[in-house]
Amino acid sequence: MHNIADGLDKTDYDEFMSNLPKKFSSKVVSAEQLAVRWIETRTDREMVIYNQLVDITHDIISEAFSEKVITPGITTTSDVEWWMRQKVTDLGLETWFHPTVDIQRTSEDLVGHLYSFSR
Repeated sequence: MHNIADGLDKTDYDEFMSNLPKKFSSKVVSAEQLAVRWIETRTDREMVIYNQLVDITHDIISEAFSEKVITPGITTTSDVEWWMRQKVTDLGLETWFHPTVDIQRTSEDLVGHLYSFSR
């Protein structure tokens, strides 16, 4: 099941089917693949823009994790997250969701599950 094509819930489906003339009930089929294929379809222009966005994203990530942004022992993961948000805004772009940065410790340093991620 794809979250972009989750369709009708059971209650709505049952209501729809109970009101649909019986001669049409066999014609009701899942449209999941149609919805998925539609959302996957890109025009030539969208692909150009997509590739530009991928390049911009890689540039932001590269700079965010560089010494231009991070000072070891001082910069927090929240600092990097906010830097990335500001960079996107400075570029005149918007985000669908905000970045998240975590530090994952190796098993040797692991004291407990609460310490496996650190700010």
